[in-house]
Amino acid sequence: MEYKQIVEPESQETNINIDYFGKKIVISTSKSTVMNRLTSRGYKPSQVSRLKDEVCSMSFEFGFEDMRKFVTSSLFKCQ
Repeated sequence: MEYKQIVEPESQETNINIDYFGKKIVISTSKSTVMNRLTSRGYKPSQVSRLKDEVCSMSFEFGFEDMRKFVTSSLFKCQ
């Protein structure tokens, strides 16, 4: 499924939270490009937020062992 960008450009953001104690990474994004890249690679969101029945943001959780996949990929490349 391809997600459309419904959040205004000035409000789009992607946050990466590293939980050192829990050894997990949480990526939260309102940018459709990042949502589409993650879901197209088979990652399942841990949380989905909707606005008027449209997906407006997603969060994804990963273990530390997956960190290299994000550091060396083009998931967050600006367009």
